Amino acid sequence: MQIKQVQIHSTMGKIGMETVRPKMEITNTRSQVSIDTEPAKLEVQSEKPGVVIDASECWYERGFKKPERFTADNAAYGSQKLTENIGQIANQGRRMADLGRSPDTRTLIAQISKEKSARPIELKFMSIPVSRPQIQVTGYINMNWKPNEIHYNVSRHDVSTFYQRGKLNIYMRVWPNVQTNFIDVVI
Repeated sequence: MQIKQVQIHSTMGKIGMETVRPKMEITNTRSQVSIDTEPAKLEVQSEKPGVVIDASECWYERGFKKPERFTADNAAYGSQKLTENIGQIANQGRRMADLGRSPDTRTLIAQISKEKSARPIELKFMSIPVSRPQIQVTGYINMNWKPNEIHYNVSRHDVSTFYQRGKLNIYMRVWPNVQTNFIDVVI
């Protein structure tokens, strides 16, 4: 007897995947900085200090004089005395002219001789000068400050990037298949 038998063969499908990883490349060059500096400067100009003390006025009060002052004082004193003496001589001349006209001649002559013989004496006592000496300070200092200078230059760096996208390929490695066969089987 013959029977029909169904024979089924199936093949499972297989999926295949192929991937390419993404890739990123970054390259850059370093920045460069160049710095130039000039140092700070301090310029100083000076004249040595000194003290000038002029005590000539103090010495003058004590009677000590410089030659210029001595000459000027003597010239002034001589001019004053000359004027006084001229006035006295003129006054005496008037009085002598009055001798003949005056009834009291003896008294007038006694007065003239008394004035001539008695001179007042001037005494001055000084121990410390009254005026102060003149004090001057000489010399100077000039400072000129120049701060330091900084010059810098920065060169920018370049950055280059490269990006490759990743890929995913999906494909069927084995397609699924179902086969059915009818076989005659003898029993």
